[in-house]
Amino acid sequence: MTFNFYTPDVEKAHQHLVDCEVKVEPIQDGGSIQWFQFYDLEGNPLEVCHFKE
Repeated sequence: MTFNFYTPDVEKAHQHLVDCEVKVEPIQDGGSIQWFQFYDLEGNPLEVCHFKE
C-alpha cells in the first residue's frame, strides 16, 4: 500500500521534488486524477495526487 499526499498543483509539487533531487516518476493522468510516485531516502514509494475539477 502506498501513502498519498494531496496537492492543488501536481506540476508544482513534482517540480519541487525534482529540484530537490528526489527520485520521482513522471506525472500520470487518469482523467479525473493526476498523480506521481516518488521515493523517500530509504527507497519507499510515496505518491502525490491531484483531483481535477
